[in-house]
Amino acid sequence: MASFDVFWPEIASHLDRTLTPVEHDHWLRQFLRFIPASTSEFLGFETRLGDRNGPTDCALNLNPAALEWLAGRTAGIAAPTGPVWDNIRSFLELWSATSASPGADLTRIWLEFDQASAPQMLPNLMFGYFPGGHDPMRTREWLVDRAIPAALGTPLPDPTRARLEAGLDCCGGADDLQIGLMSARAIPAVRLCVFDLAPEALPRLARAIGWDGDVSHVAVLVEALRPHADFVGLHFDIAHTALPRIGIEPGFTASSWARQPHREPRWQGQLDVFAAEGALVPEKRDALLEWPGHEVVTLDTRPVALLRGLSHLKLVFQGDGSTEGKAYYGIAIRDLAQGNDTATSDAVAA
Repeated sequence: MASFDVFWPEIASHLDRTLTPVEHDHWLRQFLRFIPASTSEFLGFETRLGDRNGPTDCALNLNPAALEWLAGRTAGIAAPTGPVWDNIRSFLELWSATSASPGADLTRIWLEFDQASAPQMLPNLMFGYFPGGHDPMRTREWLVDRAIPAALGTPLPDPTRARLEAGLDCCGGADDLQIGLMSARAIPAVRLCVFDLAPEALPRLARAIGWDGDVSHVAVLVEALRPHADFVGLHFDIAHTALPRIGIEPGFTASSWARQPHREPRWQGQLDVFAAEGALVPEKRDALLEWPGHEVVTLDTRPVALLRGLSHLKLVFQGDGSTEGKAYYGIAIRDLAQGNDTATSDAVAA
């Protein structure tokens, strides 16, 4: 089985060196060689929009073949080893056991790799969580008492658990969450991402988790982005205390390929807000908007579509009141020999 590095010539030919400096190629190829090409349908990249020389972090969402890789059943590419990976395997066992159809919702799970953690290749784990009954077996107790401890390899410390529970209590009515286990970071934390939080609930949530920053400043940034998005998500990192940085993520409800900049003009408004905050350099704006596109290549005699697109932006409010802009973009891989789904047809037609 080939690794994703088989796509490197095509990926490299389209990389804008404003987004991914050539100095990062060694890291990118290390990441691509590490991952079997069968294990994901989307490779994601992250760039700091205000930093001309910032790192390029990487991510992938999982599919059923990823379970084979992690179980050591992928020929030619060894399964990763070590405590962090053992914890991820334990989490995936719990996830699969609570899926209505085993393997069907693995795409809700992401592994994120920070360039700063290379060459260890230790990921942070992110997963979608819908508390409103969408997943009846994934209850609050399952999340806090089983899933998160499995992913961390240990129960949550009492202060972290108390703050997370208090934060979840403030998300009543919200049914679109993400949970992140930031195990590869200097300060391991649980990330609580809320994508449908009522505006008036922000101060209450901040107080509940013990965040002591300027809530009014965050609210101003949220309202500045709201006209340019269908929703604005908020990311909180919770450890022994609430960490000072808050992620503010404007998003669209349209499917990935229907919301690309040539079809969705509100990207420009989001980027305008980032620029006004000093969180975006002009050359990265131009490079980002030029990223989307597609091409068809041949892999093992099969036609494969490589679809380049933008995922989302994030404005990070930092403890000192400054902001940092981030962009998330990537490449979807579609095997055309297996049929053309609507999303692929839509993207290629565009």
